[in-house]
Amino acid sequence: MATWTAPDTVTASEIAEFVYCPEAWRLAQLGHGAANQPAQDEGTAHHAEKANAERVAGGSIAIGGC
Repeated sequence: MATWTAPDTVTASEIAEFVYCPEAWRLAQLGHGAANQPAQDEGTAHHAEKANAERVAGGSIAIGGC
């Protein structure tokens, strides 16, 4: 008798990647990374820094800094 196994969970991020570019999603599933991965990593770090600056500015405004 065959046993049932739960399917892999698909995340919202995976759905978004597939909708944006099915071929890129397929290649990622096969283990092929993006050619511009270093640039993507730099962008992620840049946006994290900007988000931190926004949090600090928002906190300053909240306590009457401006």
